[in-house]
Amino acid sequence: TLGYQWNTNTLVLDGVETNLFVKDNFIQEASIATGEVLFQWGSWGNVSYEDSKYPNPADYAHFNWVAEDFDGNPLVSARGTSQVIKIDKANGSVIWRLGGAASDFVFVDDPLNGFGGQHSPHRIPNGNILIFDNRNFVSTNAVLPSEGPSRVVEYRLDEEEETATLVWSYAREGYHSTSEGGAQRMENGNTFITWGKNTATAMTEVDAAGNILQDIAMTDQTGAKLLGYHSYKVRRDA
Repeated sequence: TLGYQWNTNTLVLDGVETNLFVKDNFIQEASIATGEVLFQWGSWGNVSYEDSKYPNPADYAHFNWVAEDFDGNPLVSARGTSQVIKIDKANGSVIWRLGGAASDFVFVDDPLNGFGGQHSPHRIPNGNILIFDNRNFVSTNAVLPSEGPSRVVEYRLDEEEETATLVWSYAREGYHSTSEGGAQRMENGNTFITWGKNTATAMTEVDAAGNILQDIAMTDQTGAKLLGYHSYKVRRDA
């Protein structure tokens, strides 16, 4: 699960020791049966405050997703630093960082050289990493229309060569999510996209060639448009 606690931390900025009142984002694993905390890992001391482009400096890391990798170690999404971090659950050390100012990987065949302000990074069955790339906070601490649209990206990681090769992506003109969003690789190979905030439709299913198979819009009882944060498409009889 994800959480945060407010802490006053000291950091040297431009040679001056400064006290900062910040959110220490953390991921946590706890026993459902007993409530015992089995593992906890926080942003302060592990995610660089100075690497953040998040508009709210107090929430500099802004964790928005955690998923378990195939080996049982967690993958955490730090939206504030545009980074996916893999953590060794045995000792809390960082195994690698993908994206952001301190990336351990070089991006290959990606014309945009990485992602910005992402959501829902996770490992998919073929071993690649699937990410909803909001295209936020790429060059500054703002959402710039010129840096859109948002896209879904799939990277093949070579951890020995430290490369992240873009093997598939999908973007749609006019769809630039300022927050939220997600992507699901379905069993049939299609990708189900949740567009987040400020897009015309809430969800879209596309095939591997990028053909739109389904668009889903949602409204409330008054007709006002509803957005989707992260959605899954499943069989009703599953």
